[in-house]
Amino acid sequence: MKTSKISVVIPAYNEERYLADCLESLKIQDFKGRFEIIVVDNGSTDKTSQIAKYFGVKVIFTPRSNPACARQDGFKVAKGEIIATLDADNQAEPGWLSTISEEFAKDPKLVSIFGFIKPLEGKILDRILLFLANFASIPHFYVFGKPILIGTNQAIRREVFEKIGGFELLRLPRLHCDIFDQPDLMRNLRNSGKIKFVPKMLIGYSMRRFHEMGYFSMFWSGFLAWFDLVFLKKFQFKFPTVRNVEKRSNLIFDQLGFLLFILMGIVLAVLISPLLFPALFFVHFLIFSNPKIFLKRLVVTGVIFLIGFLPLGSYFLANSSFAKDSIPIKKLRAKVATLDIDEKIKNMTDFELLKFVNSEKIKVLLEKQGVLDFRIGE
Repeated sequence: MKTSKISVVIPAYNEERYLADCLESLKIQDFKGRFEIIVVDNGSTDKTSQIAKYFGVKVIFTPRSNPACARQDGFKVAKGEIIATLDADNQAEPGWLSTISEEFAKDPKLVSIFGFIKPLEGKILDRILLFLANFASIPHFYVFGKPILIGTNQAIRREVFEKIGGFELLRLPRLHCDIFDQPDLMRNLRNSGKIKFVPKMLIGYSMRRFHEMGYFSMFWSGFLAWFDLVFLKKFQFKFPTVRNVEKRSNLIFDQLGFLLFILMGIVLAVLISPLLFPALFFVHFLIFSNPKIFLKRLVVTGVIFLIGFLPLGSYFLANSSFAKDSIPIKKLRAKVATLDIDEKIKNMTDFELLKFVNSEKIKVLLEKQGVLDFRIGE
């Protein structure tokens, strides 16, 4: 089987602490074919470029201090038939390059592949976040052919990259950075050939930015990016994927619909079953990814589901047996049984009883009987 030369593009900005491990993971690959490593130094002030040169890899410099810009510049100088991407704080599994080469060699129609990521750190929250990220990518890709790309751990044929004219970069003014126009990129790639998800294409992904900036700050940055896309009219209509939307309000309704689905998922997970939360995300993919469904209908659907399932979930909770077997409910019923109150109250369902003991009515009854403390505990 003929192997193609692979170029690995690594954008790096002040990565002297992490770059060596990344390059070492590439040097110990089991791949026997030809490959080059291109480190794109986008304005580092530390020893990033010296470390790259020590490993004997190609180093180019770009004044544009942004990973998307650096990655774009690295693609332009790559000589390999296949171009793969890594971040400077990633570490490739030993069979990473071999997997990439084998996949492209097996299928000439294949234009791009992407794989899984796993946390380099051992924190349980990191594992959960990346598990959810991988979990979300699978149905989104297999059902609709639209992978969720994060810029790293993907590979593309160089001739396809040149054919589609590179990747259009979108400017996010609030975050002072550029990103790939992902929908436009996916559309161009699908029109050029096949895209494939490869589970064996695995890398270690550093969660250090989440640790350094805080999980909330990272999610807030993502929100700001969304805010710029949706609300800044002058900014948003520069993008071809946004210009195709008739009204800016449709984008806003789309995002509100997604938030409603999350809220609905939380409500259903609490009232009925935790399994309904991931199931609801799958429903969201079904609706959102179908271009024939008008964006505002997503909001309407979310409201209908929310209104419809709230009473259903409440009824389920009120009549289910799980609450009756719980220790707090048993103690509560035992406490209520000692009071001189109406039998109707004692015979209430668990849900009705819980609401009653948190109401003002119970306080009035307790005061009449001289009861000052009504805690469930011993």
